[in-house]
Amino acid sequence: ESLGPQLSEEAAALLVEYRTHVLLKKAEDESKPDMQAYRVLNHKGRYCGEKRIHGEIPGVPIGTVLQERGEAAILGIHCQILSGIDGLKDKACYAICASGGYVDDEENRKDGCIVYTGEGGKKGKKQVKDQVKNTSNRSLILAYHEKSPIRVLTGKHKSYTYEGLFQCIRYEHVPSSDGPLIFRFTLKPIEGKSWVHPNRVVAGGAAAEAKTKKYHKQHKKRTTSPGGPSESQGTHSRLNKKL
Repeated sequence: ESLGPQLSEEAAALLVEYRTHVLLKKAEDESKPDMQAYRVLNHKGRYCGEKRIHGEIPGVPIGTVLQERGEAAILGIHCQILSGIDGLKDKACYAICASGGYVDDEENRKDGCIVYTGEGGKKGKKQVKDQVKNTSNRSLILAYHEKSPIRVLTGKHKSYTYEGLFQCIRYEHVPSSDGPLIFRFTLKPIEGKSWVHPNRVVAGGAAAEAKTKKYHKQHKKRTTSPGGPSESQGTHSRLNKKL
């Protein structure tokens, strides 16, 4: 089975070893075989765990297709198997996984940008609480201020695609289509360092955008600070304070 377009010999060997460990754990009827295999092998990965780096991963080209999140973690693309945002305390975000987990996500825009919903406040598929500036959301805000590249992984279930490097060009704290406030981060592909998969997962898309705009219109007071324009119009008065 193909391991992706021109993976380096080292990366391909590590991926084969990881897949072998997963199969062994499954044969032993172990729970969460992907996470167990990652724990065993992460010390061999040059760019995973505490050895994370920003930007491109040497030996792992754009367009690499993987079977599961653990494979992306062992290669250093996205080192969180469960979370959508790969960020550490007081560090700019390393990567995000866009898999349509939030109704307000927009992953199929014609300009190639992704509007990615922050983390937290969701119960099932419904947003029930305001999102706060936790470690994950803060890491994306830091990436915006530092203009650091963010690796983007897209897909779900048994097919994930590494789409390359994006840059956060905007963020806002606005009502979700369900009501509670969410962070929305607009990620733009970096020219020459990204590739938009033609079959990218479609999450909320235009329908979610229209629904959110309608909610903004109905709840202007909540998104408008006294004497100033709404955050949804591009100001970040509350968020641009010293981090």
